[in-house]
Amino acid sequence: MDKLLDGSFVLSSYGEWLLTQLEIARYWGGGQRGSEDSKDLAPDHDGISLPNRWEMTREIQLWDWQRKCAETWLNQGRRGIAKVVTGAGKTVFAQHLIERLQTEFDSELRVAIVVPTIVLMRQWVDSLTTHSNLPRHSIGCLGGGFDDRFNNITRILVCVLNSASAHLSERVREALVGDHLLLVVDECHRATGRSMSKVFGTTRQYNLGLSATPERENIEDSVDENDTATFPDQLETSITNELGLVIYELDVAEAVRLGILSTFEIKHYGLPLEPNERMSYEKISRDIRELTKTLKGATVRAGSSKSLFRLAQHFAGKPGSTFFGDASEYLMDIRRRKNLLYLARSRTYAVLEIVSSTLDQSPDSKILLFHESINEVMRLYLALLRSGYRVTVDHSKLPDSLRAESISLFRSGGANILVSARTLIEGFDVPSADVGIIAASSTSPRQRIQTIGRVLRRPKGETDKRAIIHTLYMAGTVDEAIYDKTDWGKVTGAEQNFYFLWSPPPLDTPPGERSSQGFVPGKQPGPPRQPRPTELEVDWDGLKTGEVYPGKFEGVEYHCDHQGNVLDLTGRMVSNPQGIPDLVFATCEDSFRFKVTPVKRAILCWDRRSQSVRFVGFLGKPFRATSKSPVRAGRQKGIEHDLPLQFRIKQFRGQRRIQDYAGRFALIPGQAEDQEKGQDAEKVIQAINELEKRLGKPVYQFLIEGDEAYCVLDGQRYTLYRLKKGLEFR
Repeated sequence: MDKLLDGSFVLSSYGEWLLTQLEIARYWGGGQRGSEDSKDLAPDHDGISLPNRWEMTREIQLWDWQRKCAETWLNQGRRGIAKVVTGAGKTVFAQHLIERLQTEFDSELRVAIVVPTIVLMRQWVDSLTTHSNLPRHSIGCLGGGFDDRFNNITRILVCVLNSASAHLSERVREALVGDHLLLVVDECHRATGRSMSKVFGTTRQYNLGLSATPERENIEDSVDENDTATFPDQLETSITNELGLVIYELDVAEAVRLGILSTFEIKHYGLPLEPNERMSYEKISRDIRELTKTLKGATVRAGSSKSLFRLAQHFAGKPGSTFFGDASEYLMDIRRRKNLLYLARSRTYAVLEIVSSTLDQSPDSKILLFHESINEVMRLYLALLRSGYRVTVDHSKLPDSLRAESISLFRSGGANILVSARTLIEGFDVPSADVGIIAASSTSPRQRIQTIGRVLRRPKGETDKRAIIHTLYMAGTVDEAIYDKTDWGKVTGAEQNFYFLWSPPPLDTPPGERSSQGFVPGKQPGPPRQPRPTELEVDWDGLKTGEVYPGKFEGVEYHCDHQGNVLDLTGRMVSNPQGIPDLVFATCEDSFRFKVTPVKRAILCWDRRSQSVRFVGFLGKPFRATSKSPVRAGRQKGIEHDLPLQFRIKQFRGQRRIQDYAGRFALIPGQAEDQEKGQDAEKVIQAINELEKRLGKPVYQFLIEGDEAYCVLDGQRYTLYRLKKGLEFR
């Protein structure tokens, strides 16, 4: 303790650090999890006056990009998404925009800010109260124990997504403020799904989205090395429809060039699995590949638009389904493999070596350390604590009070190492650091970019700081998939990236010998993998139909059938298939799916025989989809449908028969209790036989809508027969 002049005592920075670590140990050891300390967000209701003109960025020096982006947003319909790297000041930009909108265009402005987490809600409230002239009671909260509403005093409502989904639309309607409402969606790349669709039902006048990377990514996060059935990164249609298109972009490299973020270098280290870990990894991966084949087959047969991971989740949630066992095992193996990689023993050694080497060379360094697993975060934190380092910890299972104390310690220098789970990436506005260690991460480029932005925040008053980011991955595993997705040389600047393969000494090496072998990774010429070029980067000259396509397997996905029809992933029929199915089958004979790239409209399909993407040709005109998606008859029993019902034509005991998708055959005369229904089935078969003779093309399926039985071939509809009574199934 330090003694003050008045005789009282205050804790030194070391004492504060020690006290916080004791509180963390007491909390974690007591088995408590995730309580929220929110009383400090309660507004002060003293006084009711509001300023006529809002000042939202007091004592802040704005960057040029913030002014330009606000001008663009105001001039382009007052809607749109700002795609700006983490750490460049998106929150301040939004406050500047709010100030301009209120003072120049709408004096009755109301603002609803939707955030994904309670932590982020607290950050917004703190920034608004610190830098604006609005009284605290004019800023309300919805979620995290708060239930505020718009009124004459409360002009801004900061809402956690789940609470906004349940209540925001109603609150806006009750207060009659929809004509003056600005909806701000922070981290808008999360703005998908049912919860966000309810938020988008809110009446409002203005829209703003904020994100470092608003593009969609696969939920399965590259779960398999050979899984090519993935979607390209692209903006979610629902987000752009609701919030507007991207109106401004600022990436890492440009932010560094402008001096907004610190100059930096990234060192990528490929680490080895130990022999027993490698053996387990290979076995799990083989199992995943086998299960992937089974589930992909189910996807094709079901005509499902779901990704492989989503389909597995669907089947795993239905204990009676055919693929329940395979889907459950697939998901379990994905988790097992991810955990195996997260817990690889060489990660711990590498982290300790990097920390030791960093502080030996520069004792004043401030280190941010990230890991995906909270349990591993705590294990690394305790290992560093036992080694005598001034370390603290942050993750979502600690109460906000302890999290805030840890951040404060790191900011003040009481602790020079902060160990965090991924929650920090979209949580606290952390202070600057000069060293980042990404001990383990998903294969999400979005998350990696956000993490980099956290480390590169420029300290106030410093212009020559250079940050170093160490990122670890397990060599020869799916950890390398992130390099398939993104060219980090382009994202961050090619001269900023250095690649190494590092084989730490075995863990059973005596401690003295381990340290003597030192931190000596071997430099590599480049990343372990390279992303394929986009369609705009592909050299199209000389590329012929059937040849291997050198670019990414990207674009909008469709599936086709042997009747020459094309359907989108919602099941809607395309009215102008343009002969594409025949070209797809000729190029990739067992492929029923293909993609159309967004710019060139190039048609691509996956060839299972050669395990490669093939170029089919170009689409002459954009596809036009019909308005209705047929329902496969027999799949949903006892439900009345306004949509067309789809049936198959099958051979059964030497005869062509009608079959529904539950496997039942329509009864014919002599079998049906209602003879007219038996005759209807017979008449449909006869009409199909006649149509096949006339067109010279086989019919495998047909539809019934109302009393009309019809089929679609090459996108053209042919009426077969008007049913008198319908069909009868046993």
